[in-house]
Parts: sequence; C-alpha cells; structure tokens
Amino acid sequence: MMTMRRTTMKMMMMMILMMMKQKKKLQ
Repeated sequence: MMTMRRTTMKMMMMMILMMMKQKKKLQ
C-alpha cells in the first residue's frame, strides 16, 4: 500500500509539473 501510494504521489507531482510547463508555454 505504501509503495503504491508513493508511486501515485510521484505521478501526481509529474502531472502538476507538466501542467505548469504547459501554462508557462501558453503565457
């Protein structure tokens, strides 16, 4: 469970980072 949770957290962080990059590009 812990490992799975950790992976999900990493995935979420990556997604957020991507979104931020996209936003920067748009601006």
